[in-house]
Amino acid sequence: MSNVLKYLLILLIVLVIVNDLGAIAMTYWRGSDICNEMAKEALVTYRKTKSTGAAKYQVRKLCKENGYIFESLKIEGLLVTVRAKAPAKGTIWMHRIKFLQPFLSISVEGSNRQ
Repeated sequence: MSNVLKYLLILLIVLVIVNDLGAIAMTYWRGSDICNEMAKEALVTYRKTKSTGAAKYQVRKLCKENGYIFESLKIEGLLVTVRAKAPAKGTIWMHRIKFLQPFLSISVEGSNRQ
């Protein structure tokens, strides 16, 4: 009976680790898509207003709505690049371990280039 409990405990630990690593990977992929959308919105705003300040305001607003931290906005002609920090969501225990905190916030970048 004790061997069964050991195996169940090991299986549970492995499942938690796989879930947490999956949550981090999904945050990276989803964050990149969201940054691409932010870049498209920034380009639309920039084209309408001809103001980088207005485009930056739009990106900051979208970052706040998505729970991201704005890092930078670069506009070069019709190419807009947005960089933001995305917190990993959905981890079971990694967010509770202090030394892992820096690894749970992922810098993501997106542009309006297709």
